[in-house]
Amino acid sequence: MTGTMIATGMRTGTMTATGTMTGTMATGIDKDSGNRAGHWHSVSDRLQRSRFDECHNKYKEKQVMKKLIACLAAVLVSTIVMAETKLVSVPETRPFNLSLTPDVSVYGRNATIEGMTLSIWGQNPQKSFALGLVNGTADHSVGFSLGILNYADYYKGLQLGLVNYTKEDSTGFLGGFFGFIFSGFNYTGGTMRGLYTGVVNYAGRLKGLELGIVNYVDESDSGFQIGLLNIIHNNKSWFSNFPSELAPWMILVNWRF
Repeated sequence: MTGTMIATGMRTGTMTATGTMTGTMATGIDKDSGNRAGHWHSVSDRLQRSRFDECHNKYKEKQVMKKLIACLAAVLVSTIVMAETKLVSVPETRPFNLSLTPDVSVYGRNATIEGMTLSIWGQNPQKSFALGLVNGTADHSVGFSLGILNYADYYKGLQLGLVNYTKEDSTGFLGGFFGFIFSGFNYTGGTMRGLYTGVVNYAGRLKGLELGIVNYVDESDSGFQIGLLNIIHNNKSWFSNFPSELAPWMILVNWRF
């Protein structure tokens, strides 16, 4: 019995030791598993935060780009508006101008002169007295031009020169200079209202008097011609509508009213 009890005690000790070891190993495994789980959870958090930060940074970049594009668009629109405002702004007005050419002058060709211009060759919109060899008046100009060649877009006033050229309409007197009542050539592409005196006079439409050697008019509403040869193109026949009109061409005088 004594031997049996000893053996039993030994088995019991063995079992106790085994149970202790088993419990210890289980506890270690649980702790290890917990550490690993915590590690992976920490890694997952870092990945999620990294992705969040990346998305947030991209969002911020997009917002910055949108703001930058908006600023550039605003600057572009402002520039265009300022340029258009400048283009439609009232031209500068000056009291005088001196010109060698339209681009070599005290004031540029876009300045409106209200006073006097002295030129070898000048060209400005003006309401002035223009004295020069070549006087150019742009846009709708008014005044007195005295020179060898006077040319204009639209003109009201006196043009005295060897050649007087008006691209569109003219109102006033076109003739010679320095004591000579006749110019060499007077041309008005549009309507001439007033008096022409020249060797050759041409008008697209006449409401006035042409006095010269050769006078030509495309259309006359109320015009009279005195010269060696007088042509009114819209007079269609000789004397048939007399006295309202005389003839398509006639020596000495011609008219249409």
